[in-house]
Amino acid sequence: MYYTIARTYQIFQYILANFPINNNPLESRIRPLLYESNHVIYQILLILHQSQPNLHQLKQLFSVLYRDDEALDPLIREWGRASIWMEITPSNVVQHRLDLYQSIQKDLERLVPYIKGIYGEEDTRYIVPPLYRKEVGANY
Repeated sequence: MYYTIARTYQIFQYILANFPINNNPLESRIRPLLYESNHVIYQILLILHQSQPNLHQLKQLFSVLYRDDEALDPLIREWGRASIWMEITPSNVVQHRLDLYQSIQKDLERLVPYIKGIYGEEDTRYIVPPLYRKEVGANY
């Protein structure tokens, strides 16, 4: 779990270090969500370093992280389409950012079983949106 979160944090760090790309209005809507997600992931890493992690605080942070990503998803997809259409930035740069974002989403999906193991299936339904809980035959 820690490794996945740390990798996600590194990806956010890379994205933020190379952001904005086009300086368009979509990026101004994306920026606060990226910064908040980055901060939340950092807080999660700090909590996981503790010998007795505060599970209530961790639950709150995971919830914020998933809700931020849920809000980011349509904005990132729209940004990708607009950036490619406007041809301001080379399409390979845009595609690289989209690939990085998809890897963040895959990491968030990988975290679901850990969250389920800590909080149980019932609480996980309130922490993790359905988009990330997709399993074959799942009863969510």
